[in-house]
Amino acid sequence: MQNPVTKISIITPSFNQAQYLEQTINSVLDQNYLNLEYIIIDGGSTDGSVNIIKKYAHRLAYWVSEKDRGQSEAVNKGLKKATGDIIAWLNSDDWYADNTLATVAAQWQQNQFDVLHGDANFYYGESSARNYITQYGSNCNLNRLLTYWNNKQHCNPPQPSVFINKKVLDKVGFLNESYKLAMDYDLWLKIALIKISI
Repeated sequence: MQNPVTKISIITPSFNQAQYLEQTINSVLDQNYLNLEYIIIDGGSTDGSVNIIKKYAHRLAYWVSEKDRGQSEAVNKGLKKATGDIIAWLNSDDWYADNTLATVAAQWQQNQFDVLHGDANFYYGESSARNYITQYGSNCNLNRLLTYWNNKQHCNPPQPSVFINKKVLDKVGFLNESYKLAMDYDLWLKIALIKISI
């Protein structure tokens, strides 16, 4: 198989998520995407997470386990290490559907997007087909994102479905580490503002 030209960096921040972490890791590695840079930033877990990470260390571009100030700082650590054309982060209790990265790379080859996002299923209780709700991000656009509070039309791309051009991240900067929640929405707004102003 030819190595794909497009390099994709995925960052997983994690802290004491051993219950879910291995499924997350496998959902990334089982994509079998050859030009993958997978980075795991662990916040000093004490629940066996580090042993799970070590199991896959030979397939990771980088990993660390050390105390941090929360998810935003952990993601930023990974963003600073990432060198891919496309960058995303996948939390340690989320996972990718089959062929996600190949689909993203195919879109990139057609049009080197600034941001690509889609829909995401959010499971509750047991992860079965009957117990999920879908958050629709595929109909979102920059104008709707910026005017959400005025028009009440929900437009917040689900974070696990978002893939960002590294050049865009280089322009807008990383996550605001003062936010414990909605740090992703803040980043989407910064991207929207810079794109509309260009």
